[in-house]
Amino acid sequence: MAEYKLEVTTGDMKYAGTWDHIYVTLFGTEGQSERTELDNFGRDHVTGTTGTYTLSTNLSLGKLLLLKVEKDPFAILPEDEWYLSKIVVTTPEGEALLFPCYRWISRGELVELRGGRALKGFEEDHPLLIDHREKELILRKSFYHGLELKIKGLLGSAEKWESIEDMKKIFWWRKTTMSEYVTEHWKDDDFYGFQFLNGLNPMVIKRCSALPPNFAVTEEMVKPFLKDGSSLQEEMKTSLGFDGLTEFMRRHLSETTYSSLCLPENITARGLESIPNFYYRDDGLKLWNIINSFVKAVVEYYYPSDSEVCKDTELQNWISEIFTHGFLGNKASGFSAGFHTVQEVIKFITMVIFTVTGQHSAVNNGQFDYFSWPPNGPLLLRKPPPTTKGQSSMETILETLPNVGEAINFVVLVCLLSENYSDMVPIGAYPNERFHEPAIKQMMKEFQAELSYLSETIATRNLQLEIPYSYLDPPLIENSIAI
Repeated sequence: MAEYKLEVTTGDMKYAGTWDHIYVTLFGTEGQSERTELDNFGRDHVTGTTGTYTLSTNLSLGKLLLLKVEKDPFAILPEDEWYLSKIVVTTPEGEALLFPCYRWISRGELVELRGGRALKGFEEDHPLLIDHREKELILRKSFYHGLELKIKGLLGSAEKWESIEDMKKIFWWRKTTMSEYVTEHWKDDDFYGFQFLNGLNPMVIKRCSALPPNFAVTEEMVKPFLKDGSSLQEEMKTSLGFDGLTEFMRRHLSETTYSSLCLPENITARGLESIPNFYYRDDGLKLWNIINSFVKAVVEYYYPSDSEVCKDTELQNWISEIFTHGFLGNKASGFSAGFHTVQEVIKFITMVIFTVTGQHSAVNNGQFDYFSWPPNGPLLLRKPPPTTKGQSSMETILETLPNVGEAINFVVLVCLLSENYSDMVPIGAYPNERFHEPAIKQMMKEFQAELSYLSETIATRNLQLEIPYSYLDPPLIENSIAI
């Protein structure tokens, strides 16, 4: 009997621990071990801890080559990512070998770790390591450069899709539970409507009490907005284009108001306070209130009175610069050129934090989920949409969708935009200690506790939903926009 001692270190960032079952398999020059669960008495794999485990084999495995880590779900708990820092294995012969990881591991994911000693490609002398190295290179290239798509000769292809099934074959290389659901339900009317509430752009929908009498768009209605010599038909002909997109952003910025960025006011203005199954609103308002309570505590600690706000020239210069350069001095926007009260500071900082954390997560993190299936969210259309019901078919849909090369470019883009970084810092986590006041540290703890409770509430609700909504789950929200 040979015994291997494993020292398994979980990262010290927030939510790095896991309740899931963790299994390890050792591979050596003389064979491999059984798949063994790392399970001691009590809680395993707690944030910032190192657990020691024993793995037994009938005989020595010889020189250790690889270590395979697997993660299976615990009971019916929702996804519970684990940040594995490293595993140190002490062999029966007394040699300690480091197997670094330093990355998040998702449920059902298989991760192969090799020793920490760096080797050049030509220095590899074992088939198992050579094979592992080749697979790793392919994986990395496919992620950063879309290699799997290039190999198939499709990147840049102007061919049209022959069938919906062809799309499923091309995009096999990365899937999520949600992206697979979208693939199967993109044609369902109820799912189409659902996306306006809990999809990637829940900011557009408004309550409509009655249809306007001039609902049909006519030439005369849009004529004042068209450039000379153009027509509605001409403008409708593949969309905005780069210049149009720039103009659209310019106009939208000029119409952006302070209240539109403040979620409670935004929801009320759109008449959506009582719309059922609006999880973006439900989770968003809870998150807004948690952030607001934290900001209130911190701001009032440093600014006990309105006079303290008014005489802080650095604070006043900050908001003045935002008003002048960010919103072009537009008073109609509702933004102020200066702070006069503590409450104004609290509200503004709450808005900023919510926008770069929760709001960004809500409109960014699900891009791959919803848009990796081109028919659900095409970047462009090659033909105008049908105007008469019943004249569309799968053939006309395929002719209208982006061609093969265009679709692949778009999918690679949303893949990169929605990818989680290995060093992602979630909202409420403060890895760098910047405050030494005990009062502020206590506020941080209370903030983290409220976020944790919200996460538990969201997880409990999602267990009851056919389509879970997790984009405002605090552990999945980045502490600030990173792209």
